[in-house]
Amino acid sequence: MASRPRDPSSTPRLAAAIAAGVVAVAWIAPIAAPAGDREEGFEGAATRWTLARSDAAPGVTHHAIGGDAAHRGGGGERIVVEAASGTTLRLETPIGPAPVIDELRASVWVRSNRPGVRLAVRVVLPAMTAAKTGGPVEVLVPGTVSKHADRWELLEAADIAAGLARQLPALRAQHGPSGGLAGAVATHLVLDLYAGPGRYDVAIDDLAVQGAVEPARVAGGRIRDAAVRPAAFAAPPPGAAGGVAAGVATAAPVLARGVLEVGGMPFFPRSLDHNGEPLEAIARLGFNCVRLSAPASADLLAEAQRAGIWVITPPPELPDVDIRDPDAVPTFSSRWDRVLFWDMGAGLAEGDVATLAERARRVRTCDTRGGRPLIASADSGLRSVSRHVDMLVARRTVLGTSLELLDYLAWLRERPRLARPGTPLLAALSTEIDPRAARQAAALSGLGRQGLAVDPESLSLASLAAVAAGTRGILFTSSHRIDGDDRESRARAAATLAMNLQLKLLEPWGAAGRFAAAA
Repeated sequence: MASRPRDPSSTPRLAAAIAAGVVAVAWIAPIAAPAGDREEGFEGAATRWTLARSDAAPGVTHHAIGGDAAHRGGGGERIVVEAASGTTLRLETPIGPAPVIDELRASVWVRSNRPGVRLAVRVVLPAMTAAKTGGPVEVLVPGTVSKHADRWELLEAADIAAGLARQLPALRAQHGPSGGLAGAVATHLVLDLYAGPGRYDVAIDDLAVQGAVEPARVAGGRIRDAAVRPAAFAAPPPGAAGGVAAGVATAAPVLARGVLEVGGMPFFPRSLDHNGEPLEAIARLGFNCVRLSAPASADLLAEAQRAGIWVITPPPELPDVDIRDPDAVPTFSSRWDRVLFWDMGAGLAEGDVATLAERARRVRTCDTRGGRPLIASADSGLRSVSRHVDMLVARRTVLGTSLELLDYLAWLRERPRLARPGTPLLAALSTEIDPRAARQAAALSGLGRQGLAVDPESLSLASLAAVAAGTRGILFTSSHRIDGDDRESRARAAATLAMNLQLKLLEPWGAAGRFAAAA
């Protein structure tokens, strides 16, 4: 890979690769120079990227260096590929072997005719043996994802070491407990393209790698496990379900191809409405999120950080400024980093779309953590509402009614057809019988003043129905505290704990699975 002097005005960051398959380790001398920082501007005649192994029968119709693919300078690399049905379509370029140390990072500018291009880093683990092949384990550490078509975007891979460490428990479960991250080396950057059959027109320019040093310069050619930040794979605090430990609390949530990811890993929200309970009490019941009815306070966000729990909250009020003026635009500070979703409202209809559109535009402009999803619940006008948010909340009273769960399952599966194609759903389920019925029961028998708990088995079955329908999370509603000493509060707490234990087992399917067929 040819190199050019580093431009002091540029700010190259890190871009990492998400690829699968077995690839030989290739050594590229310029990237491993002692300086550790290099750039590739694609100004020469030789192309750098190649097709990785794919099941989509790809065919390259154009591949060249030219000015039509330049982000900066006189040239860039352009690849046009025709793909059939399949699951993977990836491009790759070698960068190593480069030891995976905390300083290793990469970035690349990409323009594609389709959104959803992801950058990742392929890492080889010589100290861990693959169960099927008997060779070293290879793993992809994901980076960021493009959000727009036909527009240049910077894709990055930061904290590659921490991202690798987060995958260690899953790797040991798959390949056995022996072996670790010692000697891990990054070999390739990978661009994951596949979003269905058709044509992919990709331009690539200004690749930058930082912290790529010779293996011999790091602990005699091998990396100690301690070189990967231990906080990234330490046991999560109580209730930090989904693998989001306090040590990686600032990992930004992002929606990639309909899958919610936190720190590059699929995440299935299990949220409970907040009614004044300590967040640690909610976390102990297995919830990984808490939902607020008003913008979160600084104290509550700090409490969420300590409890290892995410926050779903309405955005704070934004001043009426011209968002076209960069100097006048307010920004959300880092204290909002524990926010998983911005909640844009419930019960929306067609008449709310104009207000929603303007509010969503302001929130996206002011949010420094780009890509944080917006959610909303709509009673009507789902297609119009879904154009301005990232996920829709499907609300319907199920438990304690005559609605059969099979009918609820069918309703959830039909709901996406009314929205913008590709909009993921979150299901809303109540942990209590309808408050009107509870008030009636309290008047007649004295029971239900703290809410009437739904039957535990019904709550569990309704939750499983929501997962089976393909929803990407469940927001459990509650109108009373769940940490009380009364019988109803204790019953609700026990039911939700048992339900969350079941959902945690199904989390990988719920977070990233695709419906194939009914059995």
